[in-house]
Amino acid sequence: MEIQSVYHLPNGPKNLSSLFPDVDFNLVADYYLQVYDADNSVIATTTLAVPETDCEYIRIHFINRLGAVDAINFSLYSQTHETKSDTWQKTLSTPLIKKDGGIQRININSNESYQAIAIGYRESDMVWLKELLDTPAAWLEWTGTQGQPDDYLPVIIKDGKQDTRKMDERYFNEFSIEFTMANATQTIRT
Repeated sequence: MEIQSVYHLPNGPKNLSSLFPDVDFNLVADYYLQVYDADNSVIATTTLAVPETDCEYIRIHFINRLGAVDAINFSLYSQTHETKSDTWQKTLSTPLIKKDGGIQRININSNESYQAIAIGYRESDMVWLKELLDTPAAWLEWTGTQGQPDDYLPVIIKDGKQDTRKMDERYFNEFSIEFTMANATQTIRT
C-alpha cells in the first residue's frame, strides 16, 4: 500500500489575490490549482473552487474526513427565523390595571435556520461535498460589521439525506444543505 501525504493548499481568493494581483476573482466562474513535478507532469489537482456569484452567497468551512478544514460556497436559498418561549402568569393587582398583562413570555430564544444550494460541481466532487454532511464541526464565514474583523460563526449542519439526481441519463450535481446557528439568541430583557 502506497502512503500518500496530505498537503494544505490555501487556495481561496483572499489567499491567491496577493499572488495574482491582476486577477479579479469576482469575474472568475471557477478555478482549480495544479501542482507539477520537474518533468512538467501534473501530480496533484485541487477540487474545483467556485468564487462568489451575483446572487447572495455564503461560505461554509468544515472539518473534512482527513481532519483538515475545507470550504464550500453556496447560494443562499432561504433563511427562517424561529422563536421559542415559555409563559409565566403573575397575579394581577386590584383594582385591575388594563395595560398590566397577567401572562408574560419568559426564556425567549431564537435562532436562524438556513437552506443553501451549490450547483456546478463535477460528479467526481460529490464524494468530497458529502463530507460536509458528515462533519462534526462547521463555521459560516462572516464579514465583520461596525468595525469588527471578519470571523467564523459556528453552525450545526442538520441531519438529512443527499440525493444524486438523474435527468435524461445525465447526472447533474445539485448539492443542498440545511443548517442552524450553533448559538441561539437569548433575550435578556423582559
